[in-house]
Amino acid sequence: MADEAGGAEDLLAAVGTIVGDLPFEPRDADTETHRFPLGEVPEPLAEAAEPLGRSFGGVASILDELGNDLDDVVEGNLDWPNAEQAESWRPTIGQLAGRAAGAGALFSDYGDSSSASAARWVTRGLEERREEIELTSVPLMPGEILNDCLWSRCHGALATSATLCALGTFDRFRESAGLKGSVRESRIASPFDFERVATFSVPRMRADPSESQDHTEEIASLLPDLLLLEQSALVLFNSWWQFNAVVESLPEELRSNCRLQGEASKQRLIRDHTQAIDQGRASYLFGLASFAEGVDLPGDYCRHVIMARIPFAVPDDPVDRAVAEWLENLGRNPFMELSLPDASLRLVQACGRLIRNESDQGRITLLDRRILTRRYGESLMAALPPYRLEI
Repeated sequence: MADEAGGAEDLLAAVGTIVGDLPFEPRDADTETHRFPLGEVPEPLAEAAEPLGRSFGGVASILDELGNDLDDVVEGNLDWPNAEQAESWRPTIGQLAGRAAGAGALFSDYGDSSSASAARWVTRGLEERREEIELTSVPLMPGEILNDCLWSRCHGALATSATLCALGTFDRFRESAGLKGSVRESRIASPFDFERVATFSVPRMRADPSESQDHTEEIASLLPDLLLLEQSALVLFNSWWQFNAVVESLPEELRSNCRLQGEASKQRLIRDHTQAIDQGRASYLFGLASFAEGVDLPGDYCRHVIMARIPFAVPDDPVDRAVAEWLENLGRNPFMELSLPDASLRLVQACGRLIRNESDQGRITLLDRRILTRRYGESLMAALPPYRLEI
């Protein structure tokens, strides 16, 4: 083990020194990042990472062998003086082997960054956490992995979801999922009478979301009256900054009826929300992207979905920036091929929190005038279910 790990400490120190000289950009209140354009790692970092990949890989192999020996001891196929301890040691050795293998794969990836298309970036803490450094590598086209590991190995597969289509086509899903060759597609009409049971509204607004402060203040002024329209509501934001600013502006009597993401677990917030509605009290759930999908609030639990803005991806997301960069490098249009289809899917998903069964009804409000004023807004509107419109 000592031979396999020999020199790793010096190499890790070298990586820390190299990373420390990189230009970082603030990511949030606690971290900053440096993203490698087109995923290409500088040569000095690659030269330090490549032997680290071999070193951690060797340690992982030794730990795997030790884990196998412990299995043999537990099963009585191998003698060991401390056989009674083998079973308790096995999970720890397995965990260490997994961590070593993961580190080995990551450093090997950084040591040969030209071998695959990936988004690569470094994250480090601020102030007293400045020495906490994290390297990340994410495949730009995970569909290639799916194709190798799944589609090319199965005789047939059925993929079904209410949100496989983006802007009326399956193109975005097919590319992201790595589906090639003969693929048959079908869109089945919804059984819901959307025009009768749901209203989609875009209020007249002065501020564009690009004017962050003015837009946030206008949302804060409109939200109290919007919440009072129904006993329950799901209010969705794209950023923590706007979320916090709007919440702080709410009147105290209204704020007391709000369940806020971050104050408790998602399950706890939903439970408290449904209990309040069952008791005849008003309740409003506030959240970000994780509340826009996988949340089931039928009937009175959600009569109003309010969205602060069209759910475009956060512009500083390293993966999205890397994919956009990769598309541009190929002469393609990242906004039309990536940002807009993904925003359409998220918008449909968020709207889908309202109508959960045949007896549901309610309203959706989008506080973003761009869906009416920008050319792409027509495409977003056309991809929505046929709600009754109040524009």
